[in-house]
Amino acid sequence: MGWPFIMQFVDFNHDTEEMTYRFDLARSFLRGYFGTEEISREEFDLIFKGAEQMHISYMQVYVPYAVDSLWKILKFGIEQKNKLWEKIKKG
Repeated sequence: MGWPFIMQFVDFNHDTEEMTYRFDLARSFLRGYFGTEEISREEFDLIFKGAEQMHISYMQVYVPYAVDSLWKILKFGIEQKNKLWEKIKKG
């Protein structure tokens, strides 16, 4: 379930290496799974751990020159975790 939280919700511009996070998509994705039921911090942390692990496991299938960008995307995605949690809690 966590796969898209880094692999899909981080927009990475390969030309400029600028990144943005698609909080809107992440929130919608969670609503699709949890509906109106509130997600606990523990559940959120587990989902995000899954995102980190999936991102790292997929890095193995990319060519060596792409790995530096993938590490940057992973770092940026992890930095968005608490921001996403705050947005979820605000509703």
